[in-house]
Amino acid sequence: MNCIGNNSKTIKSYDNSTICPKRRCNDECVYCYVKSARDIGFNAKKEHDYIPYNNDVLRLTKKTVEKLNQVGGLRFFSFGDYMVEHDNDISLALDHCYEKGLKAKAITKVPDFAIKYGNHPAISVINISIDNVGHGVDHELACELRIAFPKVNIRSVILNDKDVQALSFSDIFTFNHASNIVKLGYKLYKKKDLLSWNAKLDGKVCCVTGHCLTCPLKCGA
Repeated sequence: MNCIGNNSKTIKSYDNSTICPKRRCNDECVYCYVKSARDIGFNAKKEHDYIPYNNDVLRLTKKTVEKLNQVGGLRFFSFGDYMVEHDNDISLALDHCYEKGLKAKAITKVPDFAIKYGNHPAISVINISIDNVGHGVDHELACELRIAFPKVNIRSVILNDKDVQALSFSDIFTFNHASNIVKLGYKLYKKKDLLSWNAKLDGKVCCVTGHCLTCPLKCGA
């Protein structure tokens, strides 16, 4: 098992664990797309407590590096999230990214990642994830991190139309695409909805095209 794996949207992604801190604390996000995929039997990554970094970045080909840079870099945290016990792995991986000329981007609900790595030269952007149901980063703290670190953007999860106004200070909007949480009262946004909202939000909607290569937003990188 490698900590860098294939990703249908971001090409590849980096995780030292596929069990995020919130899942470990039995406080999983209600809209978690990894849980959603697992619940319906989709081939989401199985749970792995720890996946060590074994110089995986150094083995990436020049072609792969170039392709990843076109989407803003190698995504850190797709099936998991930042945990302090993985600092040695993450630090070395980021150093190797810089050495290889590979950009790195992260989407996280753990503010400490931005504080520790927000100025790392390999980082192209860090998306701090917020929502309107209390599972994301505190809104005030997210705004403070955006001010303190130029590479930080605020990324909001939209579960209903009213969330757009409540989270209007966001840099990037991600609309719910997990069908099995509609029963909880959340809205499932289809492509036509994303296109409509993207026009209203000046191109700030994530995943309008379904793949990072064709997405003009690139996580704000």
